[in-house]
Amino acid sequence: MKKSILVLSTLFFLSALSPVLVQSGREAKLTKNDNKQPFTTGDKLNLNSATEFTQTNDGIYYKTIKSGTGKLPCKGEVLTVHYTGYFLVKKMNDKKQIEYSIGEVFDSSVQRQKPFSFRLGMRQVISGWDKMLATMKPGEKRIVVLPSKEAYGNRAQGHIPADASLIFIIEFISAA
Repeated sequence: MKKSILVLSTLFFLSALSPVLVQSGREAKLTKNDNKQPFTTGDKLNLNSATEFTQTNDGIYYKTIKSGTGKLPCKGEVLTVHYTGYFLVKKMNDKKQIEYSIGEVFDSSVQRQKPFSFRLGMRQVISGWDKMLATMKPGEKRIVVLPSKEAYGNRAQGHIPADASLIFIIEFISAA
């Protein structure tokens, strides 16, 4: 398991190519104003395709699917967000190539119909969230793919196993 996570993490850090979502054997068409969930469990995540996502220096991939307005949030501000978190599933296909797909939902404020609030930059959330939300404006919505080191790292959290890479749809509602 650790070896496969290491390979996954290496792909996130070394890949010069960006991921594209593939639905039913074809590329997903995501628009900037798409307010519905852009993918479902089982959809493939193609890490060998180009131009859809941006990769940060920390190995985080993201795609803005709805633009926000206003100013960027400041450290210490209380941010309110809606999110859905998915597992990133990795398997070897018949051709000995690594395939990634969208796993099960492990948590969702959207399903609970209750937004989540936290203080930015105060380590109240996983590091990938602090990093991503510091670069988002209110109203913005992103798909975010976090390598395990930007999520929970080598520690398990509830039903999220250690060394898990995660996918989130995050909508930044407000800052106060």
